[in-house]
Amino acid sequence: MRTPYRLFLAALATWSSLAVNAVTYYISPTGNDTNTGTSQAQAWRTIGRLMQNIYSLQPGDGIRFERGGTYRGELFIPNSGTSGQKITVGAYGSGSSADHQWQ
Repeated sequence: MRTPYRLFLAALATWSSLAVNAVTYYISPTGNDTNTGTSQAQAWRTIGRLMQNIYSLQPGDGIRFERGGTYRGELFIPNSGTSGQKITVGAYGSGSSADHQWQ
């Protein structure tokens, strides 16, 4: 096997493993900060709990806030990921994306 082909396969395997290992964290006004935060059913309640883990975020990870909630606190993401795999912030649930409040 030629070396450039091997390098391509190694890069592809690395990229694929990063994409597969991406984690989405959920925050909900009905969540619980003792939950894992990694599913809608196990959502955290506060931005503060997310901030305790903010340095663990990896490229491709996501943060989702439940629509309709009010969230107090400051969200600071020190690492935005990579050009190919950004750390994303969004919403989940029904309703308009603009119906949650930041205080």
